[in-house]
Amino acid sequence: MSSTTAGEYRDFCFWVFDVCGSIVLAEMATVASETPAAERSAWLAGLERQLRVHAIVGADFGIPLDEWCDGHEEQFLALVTEAGRRLAERGPITAQQAAAWIVLDGKPILWRGRDPVDTWPMVAFADAMAAIIRGTYPQAPRGYWWFFGLPGGVRTIQMHE
Repeated sequence: MSSTTAGEYRDFCFWVFDVCGSIVLAEMATVASETPAAERSAWLAGLERQLRVHAIVGADFGIPLDEWCDGHEEQFLALVTEAGRRLAERGPITAQQAAAWIVLDGKPILWRGRDPVDTWPMVAFADAMAAIIRGTYPQAPRGYWWFFGLPGGVRTIQMHE
């Protein structure tokens, strides 16, 4: 099983550590689920389900930001921004908390190892997704993709064309 998940938005391609992606997507799904019924569109209900599925399968599916936003960029940005804010307030996540974080059909978020993980890489990834959608995140150097979600910070990965 791979520990990386690819993502794309309008030809901006990136990788994310699957645990980081899982946590951000699960938190976004939680934010979506808390939207009052009167404000809950069919798009949001569908997106919440997709976020939950992607949060438990990780690398098996890419992160299709184009498809998820598709005319709803401002709503998507609100979700990812709120998820990032909540994760910033949360602090480290332990293996026990991860096991109890049930996302869909009795399955928890993705997790690797036993050590607690800081949420700052998740917050950085949420911020990066927002910037990518806004068109303000810098392109990686030619032949490289950004790699988000690692404890050491954002890196690049060389891609063979």
